[in-house]
Amino acid sequence: MRRHTVVAERRAKLQDLCGAVSGDPDAVLRRVCEVCVTECSVSGASITVQGTGTGADTAMALAWATDSISEQLDDVQRTVGEGPGTTAHTDRGPVLVPDLTTEGARWPGFTMEAQKAGAAAVFAFPLQVGAVRVGVLDTYRTTAGPLSGAEFGDALILADIATYEVLNVLAGQDAIDMGWLPDIHAEVHQATGIVTAQLGLTMSEALVRIRAHAFSHQLALDDVAHQIVHRHLYLETGA
Repeated sequence: MRRHTVVAERRAKLQDLCGAVSGDPDAVLRRVCEVCVTECSVSGASITVQGTGTGADTAMALAWATDSISEQLDDVQRTVGEGPGTTAHTDRGPVLVPDLTTEGARWPGFTMEAQKAGAAAVFAFPLQVGAVRVGVLDTYRTTAGPLSGAEFGDALILADIATYEVLNVLAGQDAIDMGWLPDIHAEVHQATGIVTAQLGLTMSEALVRIRAHAFSHQLALDDVAHQIVHRHLYLETGA
């Protein structure tokens, strides 16, 4: 009973820090990331939100990132299609990597680029309730080392706070309507739509084509998307 009381008190404290009763979802998700940095002793955090639709074509959007490295890690995962956030979302559970040097075989495309960006440890938490998944809370540290039990518990609570905030916003909306989010990677969505129309692909196939071009030319996904949106790049069929 005492443990449940402690957890409830901690949840109430974190909800207060995040402003979870403010009615402003953008502000709450931003605060979740900021509080994660201070309370979980991580160097940076980001939240990626997925619409409530099903299948690979469901819209994704970066809701907030505390710093440039968090943005880079999100961009790398989008480009190569692998990483802690992707795994956490797919496997429906936390992914804890206290030392990235041990994960080269697991995520070969992500690990090297993440280390170049400055990450030494990564921890990802799915935003989910039961079978419903709405996104991921990604965090990193610039030095290797595990989360403490208290930090891990706080991260789970913060992911839960973010989950319910997103669900409240998505309730009654089009499952792929992410217009309420100030998506840092908005041009990626635009470019995916353009390639879908040009080549007659599904949204997921178009995104794979864009990712492949970015990876093979060692470009950031955002840079390739910008070229496509502004008609400086046309992806040929089968390219």
